[in-house]
Amino acid sequence: DEDPNDDVVSERLDAICRELGRLPALIALRERQIAVAPIAARRAELRLDLAKLVVATGDRERATLVLAESLAAAAHAPSAAMLAALYEASGRHASLVALCERRAADAEATGDAAGAAALWIQAAELAEREIADTRRAAEAHRRAAALGAIESEVALARRLGARGEHAAAAEVLAKICARTPPEALAEIVLRLVEALSDAGKPAAARGELERAVQVATKGAAALRERLAALYRETGEWGALAALVAEDASRTTDLAHRAALLREAAELYLSRARDGASAIPLLEQAAAIAPDDAGVRLSLASARRAAGDHEGAVEALRAVIAAYG
Repeated sequence: DEDPNDDVVSERLDAICRELGRLPALIALRERQIAVAPIAARRAELRLDLAKLVVATGDRERATLVLAESLAAAAHAPSAAMLAALYEASGRHASLVALCERRAADAEATGDAAGAAALWIQAAELAEREIADTRRAAEAHRRAAALGAIESEVALARRLGARGEHAAAAEVLAKICARTPPEALAEIVLRLVEALSDAGKPAAARGELERAVQVATKGAAALRERLAALYRETGEWGALAALVAEDASRTTDLAHRAALLREAAELYLSRARDGASAIPLLEQAAAIAPDDAGVRLSLASARRAAGDHEGAVEALRAVIAAYG
């Protein structure tokens, strides 16, 4: 009888069986080699080849069992890849998700953070897409996020929000913001603000926006627009007026600047009841458009509201003088 441990003999038998197309004999040879192989890595390689031979006979179920047995003994990436392909081909998506999770956990245990994160993300996507298990997907994304995968952190926050866990989603997004560079900050901050708002934390949302508008190098306009909307929602008219006034200082278009100055002044005057803060803005608008009677009238109102009655009279006289 041939010795399955004799590599030379085994190679000759292998060649003969392949040449003659004797798959059953070749399969039997692999089984004997597996039974006596002393090294785990060698057994994994032999089982992988056995699975390929069995697939060639059309028995995919047996090949699946061979690979599953091999992976139960030890991790082996090529065997895992083949088993995943078999699960995918047969529509066994729950088993495929479980395989990805097991591979991710094995990679994590060996210190392969990048590989583990990629596998957790794959498990999450499969769980959501193929078996509609959103909680399982969220857990897989949580594991990937813990390994520093921003893609999974964002996905995890989205899933937490969809489940109504807005405070938890905000915590995840805040961690992302803390390590996001200024040029990529706007989009994440806007998501964080929505999560905080949905969690009933408008003050925290305001704080995040106010910090972000100072440091974001891209998307600042969207941040300022959202901050203005938040000020309107919460009735913080003085803060909104200050924001509009700052926008006025940023534009080089004089007509647009004058319009923004008037808008900010009107917010101070009619909403915040702060005539004093409106005065310098209206004075700037008047300097840009000295013939605008509306600005002069608003300036008179602001001075009167601020208790400067003489200044109010002076502004009104200027309006009258302009009409001759």
